[in-house]
Amino acid sequence: MKSSILVLISGEPSITGKLKKALEAAGPGLSINTAGPGDESIKAALTGRYNAVISCLKIPATPDSGLFSRLRSKGIGCPFILTFDAGGEFFFVSVDALMTGAGELIGLCRDSDEKTRSEEALRESEERYKSLLNGVPDYIIVHRDGKILYANPAVMKMAPVPEEQLIGSEIIDFIAPESRKTVLENLGKRANGETTPPYEMTIETKIGKRVTEVRSSNVGYKGEIATIAVLTDITERKEAEEALQKNREQYKSLVENIRDIIYILDSDGTFTYISPVIESYLGIPPEDITGRPFSEFIHPDDLERVQKSFEDTLKGKPGSQTFRVLDSEGKPRYFRSSGRTVETGDAFSGFTGVLSDFTAEMTVKNELVESEKRFRNMFENSPLAYQSLDNEARLIDINEEWSKLMGYSKDEVLGTRFMDYVAKDCGTNCSTKFTEFMEKGEMNTELNLIKKGGDIVTVLFSGKIQRDSEGKFVRTHCILKDITERRHEEAERQLLARMSDDAPASIIVHDFDGNIIYVNEETLRLHGFSRDELMAKNLREVNSPESAALLSERLEEIREKRELNYDVEHLKKDGSMFPMHVNVKIVEWEGREVLLNIATDISERKQMEEALKESEAKFRSYVNYATEGIFIADVSGKYIDVNPAASRITGYTKEEMLKVGITDIALPGDLEGITRDFKNILKKGQLTRELVIKRKDETTVNGMLNATLLPNGNVLGIYTDVSDLKRAEDGLREANRKLNLLSSITRHDILNQLTGIIAFLEMIEMDQEYPAGSKTEEYLKKVSGAANTIKRQILFTKDYKDLGEQSPKWQKVSDIVDDTAKNSSFAGLKVENSLGELEIYADPLFGKVIYNLFDNAVKHGEKITKIGFYFKESEGGGILVCEDDGMGVPEEFKKMIFKREHYKNTGLGLFLSGEILSTTGIKIRENGVYGEGARFEMSVPAGMFRVEE
Repeated sequence: MKSSILVLISGEPSITGKLKKALEAAGPGLSINTAGPGDESIKAALTGRYNAVISCLKIPATPDSGLFSRLRSKGIGCPFILTFDAGGEFFFVSVDALMTGAGELIGLCRDSDEKTRSEEALRESEERYKSLLNGVPDYIIVHRDGKILYANPAVMKMAPVPEEQLIGSEIIDFIAPESRKTVLENLGKRANGETTPPYEMTIETKIGKRVTEVRSSNVGYKGEIATIAVLTDITERKEAEEALQKNREQYKSLVENIRDIIYILDSDGTFTYISPVIESYLGIPPEDITGRPFSEFIHPDDLERVQKSFEDTLKGKPGSQTFRVLDSEGKPRYFRSSGRTVETGDAFSGFTGVLSDFTAEMTVKNELVESEKRFRNMFENSPLAYQSLDNEARLIDINEEWSKLMGYSKDEVLGTRFMDYVAKDCGTNCSTKFTEFMEKGEMNTELNLIKKGGDIVTVLFSGKIQRDSEGKFVRTHCILKDITERRHEEAERQLLARMSDDAPASIIVHDFDGNIIYVNEETLRLHGFSRDELMAKNLREVNSPESAALLSERLEEIREKRELNYDVEHLKKDGSMFPMHVNVKIVEWEGREVLLNIATDISERKQMEEALKESEAKFRSYVNYATEGIFIADVSGKYIDVNPAASRITGYTKEEMLKVGITDIALPGDLEGITRDFKNILKKGQLTRELVIKRKDETTVNGMLNATLLPNGNVLGIYTDVSDLKRAEDGLREANRKLNLLSSITRHDILNQLTGIIAFLEMIEMDQEYPAGSKTEEYLKKVSGAANTIKRQILFTKDYKDLGEQSPKWQKVSDIVDDTAKNSSFAGLKVENSLGELEIYADPLFGKVIYNLFDNAVKHGEKITKIGFYFKESEGGGILVCEDDGMGVPEEFKKMIFKREHYKNTGLGLFLSGEILSTTGIKIRENGVYGEGARFEMSVPAGMFRVEE
């Protein structure tokens, strides 16, 4: 037993004294106090820090079972042990002690005056003990050899099996798989007589897995040694600990990764913690700061103020402050601090706060202040006259040089109009220029000004308008340089240097070793560096590795030529590269020769060039492998470029073709038409036509030419060799001719026979040798009607025997309509012809189509008085319209009229009309409104029509 244990014994004085003596005898060195039961025990437990509390109960008597829960509610979490006095003999079993880790205090005390214990007292004791165990909220199990002998109600309530199955079952069956190894190891130790410290295990319950803390010891149970195990459910505590650990890790990650610095000082101003990010600012690791007073790091000039602020904070006057902190190299950095005091109980224990670095902000601010000082100094002492105007051209500021130049003091001119000092010979012009100045934002001009006393001075006026962040006018900044004597060359150089910062090109001045002397704002913007960062670099560090390797060679070449142009790649701050075109020349700078480097970003140009190269490569590949002849010609028809297929088709080499034009390979009869077509391309932008060309070997090629006007004014032409198609057409035409000849002979013979049949039928009718109204009369009439129908159809097909025999050709539709209207069958019909110069590429029988439309209108229009023709262009082609004011076509017959089965004996006419049109891709449909007139629409594909102008 450990000698450092402080124990409180609670209970009746008659038994606490005996127990105290027994414990002091059993464990010398124990510090033991006693107290009565109830409130006296609670009060005593609160006044001392006890390692264990022992509650002594006398049997039979009501146990002080509420003591344990009251101790826990007061926050006293030390081990709790119950002992019992039964008939004079003391015994105690550490039920609660097993739960709370005080198993080493288990013991058995016997009353030396009582040697035996009655069986009745023992039974009552066991009943009391069992009653106590049943009231404990923790899981209590008694087991032997791994089998469960007893389980308290808390176990029964949570066990996944009924009570009758639980008692006698293997304890390992209720242990979660992940904890079984640990449990078996501890059971083995217990079996060998070893003690086992408290450990954690996971058990299976009705509500799922629960994490428990296990304390066990050997006890006598029904005459034999068994093991009693007390399981405290710590699932919620474990979850809370895990959540707390996760929060700690998140907090640690947050503290260590935010850019602001978190620190903690003790009451003496010594750092007890500072976040790791401090090293990135000061170059000092946090462990070298912890344990040192903050005063060691404060800039001497700020120390007194910071210490006073720290003392004010300790007095309850918290606030933020700014100060400088010295880094590892002794250089100051600017920080802003805010924080609060930390108190433990009622006493101040330290200070916690956050440091925010604003060095960059202060650097810019200091530079701005210095810049303003330099500007004011330059302004007041500048050798150039300076003035500032408001938006009405009133003087609001001038410098001393302006007073010297003009002879007026500042008080005399402020508030007056600048125009009052401009000579009359340019006053009106100056007013106009000032208006332009306000619009454009800058102005450079020469002015004649009237000095005090009347003298005239000629100045170079250079001005810019200053605007605020919203683009609103603030004031003008104007320089007046006396160019009468040109006395201020150095001031002009400074002015130009200032203006270079507004230049859209990158300007770098460097020496022959590559050390940078000056950069403008555009250079900083392009490279992403601050001025200090870029000025600290050598030109080789700004160049890409490939460009840097050429720098020495280029510098030598510049020494010889004094000026050089070349492309180079520069590096940005983020490591990316971008191309620039550079013009470098040697200039004089403060008495020595340096290099003035003016460069422009050509990233977009490079991208466009690459895209253009890729596009040209693809286009050239397509053109070179195309089977059609492709050429580019000027508006006169002279070839500028041709592809291999064009050379193959014409028989000329590319070089030979570039010396001639399209008129040189055309047939003489086509020259006028080609010249006219090329003129039309300039107006309409495109052309499609047949073209027969003459090859180098004097043979000819039949082809189709498609030409388009390019944006640059040249013509792109695609010529398709259709010679094989023409030969096939000629073969087909010859076959048609022979078939037409055969059909003509056959038609003639059939007509002769039909004529005879019809004549015999007429003779039979005249003889009337058959009874009137008989079947014979009916049959003869049907035979006569069929014979006449056959004759009419054969005569009809005679008109279309040449369909497809001849090649399509360009035909002027207006002339065809006028010629058709002259037919006597259409006399009295009003014809409206609005076709103008329209030509359609169609079968030579196209005139039959127009005739059929006239004939169809007259035969079936009933109330028709007029017929009209007009043409309109549409997307993808054009539409030739024929419409009349007759009855029109019923909706249910609109599609039937173009089929071979005829409607009102017109079917073959409209059917063959559709066939004639289809040879060149023209489609026809009827789209009129029945009762208002017929409307036939012929859809003509693009390239199959043209309108001459």
